[in-house]
Amino acid sequence: EAGQHLMVGAEVNGRCVYRSYSCSDVTGRPDLLEITVKQVNGGKLSHWLCQHARVGDVLQLQQPFGELVWPSTSQSVILLAAGSGITPLISLLRQHVQQSHHQHTNNQAIELHYWVSRAEQACFTEELNALTTILPNFKFYLYVT
Repeated sequence: EAGQHLMVGAEVNGRCVYRSYSCSDVTGRPDLLEITVKQVNGGKLSHWLCQHARVGDVLQLQQPFGELVWPSTSQSVILLAAGSGITPLISLLRQHVQQSHHQHTNNQAIELHYWVSRAEQACFTEELNALTTILPNFKFYLYVT
């Protein structure tokens, strides 16, 4: 479900290494799961996923878990994210866009405030800027600190 995270494992240097990653997109095909991986300096799994993983490699996945869900209210929503913490929120926004499209409702006021240390670290900015035209009451603020 959008906003959840799951444990991802892979064999790295002969050992199975697990880390938690947020789902980036769960609204598409039921047989496809998308995660976003930020390569962490010294990170065993993130380095392997970004530099060595290839099509056909086998990953171990555990059941998604977490409590972050889109609020069941039509009141304004303010979302706050920093760095790679944008990942579960992009998943929630994608799900919200899909559901509001099917229900022909997209008038909920939404603000997303997103902080990054350097501009090049910002993820999904093209998509988030595009959402400002798709969702009439969506406002996106990017802060480079």
